[in-house]
Amino acid sequence: MRTSWTRAHGTRLIDLGTQRTVTEIDSNWFQVLPDDVFLPPEVRYSVSTDGVNYHLVYVIHKPAISADLQSKTYRAINLVATGRYVKIEVDGGTAWTKTNEAEVRGP
Repeated sequence: MRTSWTRAHGTRLIDLGTQRTVTEIDSNWFQVLPDDVFLPPEVRYSVSTDGVNYHLVYVIHKPAISADLQSKTYRAINLVATGRYVKIEVDGGTAWTKTNEAEVRGP
């Protein structure tokens, strides 16, 4: 899925169309300090079979990085989850965060 998402905090939902085995979830985030865009301090990935009840499968914290312009992939690997819906949650506090791509992979 390719998308652009800019916000301080929020949730992005992905509908896989049918229930699938999920082994990896990735999202790519940008840091552009002159535009007040920061890497998110934390990204949470959850999976659901019904779109209502979500099970947290992975939490990724911001890596130690320089102040350079850059993008970082927040990658959750070796997951053992099954669901139709994937939720990506970010809380950037008062700072803006920006992502342009999310991937959900299975066997």
